[in-house]
Amino acid sequence: MKIIGIVPGASLFGSDDLYEDKYFFVNNYAKRIRACGGTPVGILCEDGYVIPECLDLCEGFVFTGGSRFFPYHFQTMEYAVQSGKLVLGICLGMQM
Repeated sequence: MKIIGIVPGASLFGSDDLYEDKYFFVNNYAKRIRACGGTPVGILCEDGYVIPECLDLCEGFVFTGGSRFFPYHFQTMEYAVQSGKLVLGICLGMQM
């Protein structure tokens, strides 16, 4: 089973709370990853910083849509490029 890191955007509804829209986060990205045989993993701690150990566990990353980029987007993308791990970008995540 592949472990996929979910890289959240700020809430699509204008908030800076990265996990504010829990319904959208859980019932779309994580649920779909599980349906495809993967294991979804959040990569951020509560203060919005990347957990390096989570990056190492992941075999790929989903960059979700959102309203703008944050430092953790760049940190995760740099890690993915340097390690050769797979990336799927959705909406703004695709622009990353």
